Amino acid sequence: MYNKHDLLNSLKDNIMKTIPLLEKALSNSNDQDIVDFLKKYENSLHKLNTIDHKILSARDFKTIRHCTRIYIESNSRWDQPFLHQMGEVEKILKALHAI
Repeated sequence: MYNKHDLLNSLKDNIMKTIPLLEKALSNSNDQDIVDFLKKYENSLHKLNTIDHKILSARDFKTIRHCTRIYIESNSRWDQPFLHQMGEVEKILKALHAI
């Protein structure tokens, strides 16, 4: 079982892995969904870097929950590398929400 501190650190690590993948996808496309996801992930990373982890919760990251599903439902390109990483972020958020 993970504790909140470990989950938030894992969340930060995975968000930091996701952002460059989104940036790369954006360099190949003008997809507005990717632009929006990138902004949401950057904002979430900013929260992790500036707000005391003791007061953060899964609710603080609700803007990045379900981004994977949103993209899959609106786009036929399911082979995007960022989708797997976004899925990892969502697994961590689910575990964080369960605490």
